[in-house]
Amino acid sequence: MSKQDDRIGKPGEFRGDFTRDTFNPQQQYSRVFLQQGRVSIDADFNEQVSILHHYQRLFATAVIGPHAAPWGCPHDFDVQVDGDEYSLNAGSYFVNGLLCVNEEVLKERSLKQLVGDHCDDLDNGVYVIYLDAWESHVNWIEDLRIREQALGGTDTATRARIDWRLRALCIDQGVFERWQSQVEENASAGVSQDDHALFLQLIRDKVKPGTGTMKAQTGTGESKAPDLCRSDDSTGYRGRENQLYRVEICRPGTADEATFKWSRDNSSVVFPIRQLSGATVTLHELCRGHCGDLEVNNWVEIAGGDQGGHCGSCRLYQVAEVDVDKARVTLSEEPELPDDRSAEGTSLVRWDHSGGDEMGIPVSLATDQPHELEDGIQIQFGEAGGTAAGEGTDAAAGDGVFVDENGNVVSSVTTRFQSGDYWLIPARSASNSIEWPVANGKPGWLPPHGVVHHYAPLRILMRDDAEWTEQTDLRRVITRNWEMARDAVAADSGADHAPQFFAATGGPSAGGRKKKTAKKKTRATRKKKT
Repeated sequence: MSKQDDRIGKPGEFRGDFTRDTFNPQQQYSRVFLQQGRVSIDADFNEQVSILHHYQRLFATAVIGPHAAPWGCPHDFDVQVDGDEYSLNAGSYFVNGLLCVNEEVLKERSLKQLVGDHCDDLDNGVYVIYLDAWESHVNWIEDLRIREQALGGTDTATRARIDWRLRALCIDQGVFERWQSQVEENASAGVSQDDHALFLQLIRDKVKPGTGTMKAQTGTGESKAPDLCRSDDSTGYRGRENQLYRVEICRPGTADEATFKWSRDNSSVVFPIRQLSGATVTLHELCRGHCGDLEVNNWVEIAGGDQGGHCGSCRLYQVAEVDVDKARVTLSEEPELPDDRSAEGTSLVRWDHSGGDEMGIPVSLATDQPHELEDGIQIQFGEAGGTAAGEGTDAAAGDGVFVDENGNVVSSVTTRFQSGDYWLIPARSASNSIEWPVANGKPGWLPPHGVVHHYAPLRILMRDDAEWTEQTDLRRVITRNWEMARDAVAADSGADHAPQFFAATGGPSAGGRKKKTAKKKTRATRKKKT
C-alpha cells in the first residue's frame, strides 16, 4: 500500500459551528453507541461518520491502490496535450478512496494556466500533470438547497463535498534524470520500489497540508477589566464561553514567510453577500448585539464561489464602516477579485485576530516563544517533527531526496506551512482549560488538522526545443479480482495502464505516446494489477 495511508480518512476543511472534532484513527474505534436519556451532541454523530469514512476509504485504497479509474473505463480522466493546450476526458477516478467525477470533457484548455506561477512560456524540462483531490465544506450560502425553507431560514446541517483540480508542475530535468537513474539501478537489482511515493516527493513543495507543527497551551497573566464574556480567573482559559478556536495559515512558506489568522468560532461566522460594488459590500442581513456581529476594524475574508477552495493564498480586508440598517459594510479598500467573479454563493468570513495586515499575522511572531491569542490561550509554531523554530534542521543543499538500496524513498524534510493548514483548539469554560494532548507534562507538537489533499499522477511529459518529445500515461485502471483467470483474459481491455513512473525513456511514437514492443504476456510478465 502507499506510504500516503496515514493521510487517508483525515478531515477536510471542517469549517462550521461545531463543538469539536473527536475522531482519532489511532484509537481504532469501530462505532459510536448512543444511550437513552443522554445528551446528544454534534461531535458524536460526526465521529460516527468519520469512523465509517476512514474504514471505507482505507479499504478502497487497500484494494484499488493509491489511484485508479473504474474497471472497464481505461479512458476516464485521460489527459491529452497538443502544443500549449490540453484536454481532459470525462469519467471517474479514485484517489486514496476519494471518488473524483468529471461530468464533461474539457477541451482546448491553456496548459500555461494549468502550470500557474505566472507561467508566460513553457520552458524545456519535465512536466507532471496530476490530480489534486480534497474534501471541502459547503454551507447553505454556497448551496441554497441545503436549507429547509419551511423552517423560515433557520440554519441546519452543512455538507462535505469531494473537490478536485487538475494541476501541472515543471520539474528540474537534472533532478528527474538523477532519480530516474537510481530507480533503474534498483530495478536491475530486483528491488521493488514505490513509484507513487516517488511522485509525492517530486511534488512535495505543493503537498498539503504542510510539514509545520503547532502546540497550544494556557498561560498565566493579569485578569482583564470586568467583562461578562470573560472569567475572573487569571490562570488557564479565561473566557466564559465554550469555543472552538481555529488557527489557519494564510500565506504559505517557511516560518519566516508564512502568516496566520485565527477565529474563536472555527471561522463559522459568515455573512452572505448580496452585492459587491467597489469597497462597499451589501449583505443579505446584519444583526445587532450578539456574537455574530461585524464591527469596525474586524478582519474579513471573501470566501465561496469558484475559487478552487482554499487552495490559494488568502487576502484579508479590514472593516472601515458598518451600516446595520442597510446591511452594508465598507471595507478599507476595494477587493481584488477576478473579472468573472460574481457575488452569488460568496460571503464575508469574520476572523477575530487584531494586528497584522491584509495577509495575516507573521508566523515568526509565534516561533521563538508562545504567542497569546486571547483569554490565556497561547500558541507556538514549530518545525517538522515537532521542535521549536531554530532547534531542528531543514533539508540539506540540493533536493535532499534519494532512493536507497531497499527501494525506500528517503528525504530530509523541510519545514513548510501551506495555505489552508489549520489547527483546532477546543476551549472549555467549565474547567478553564483547553483540550490539547500533553506528553511528559508539556503540550505536544501537532501537525495540521487538515486540509488533507490526495494526489495522483496522470501524465508525464518531456519538452525540448519547444516541442513535446515524449508523453507517458501514468493513470491506473482497476482490474477485477473476483473472476476466473480465463474470464480475466477476456476482460483485458480494462487492464492496468500504469507504467512505472520512472520507466526507461524511448523514442516517442506518432501522437506522442511511447512506443511499445509487443511481447507475449505470461503470468510472470503480465503487468501488475491494481
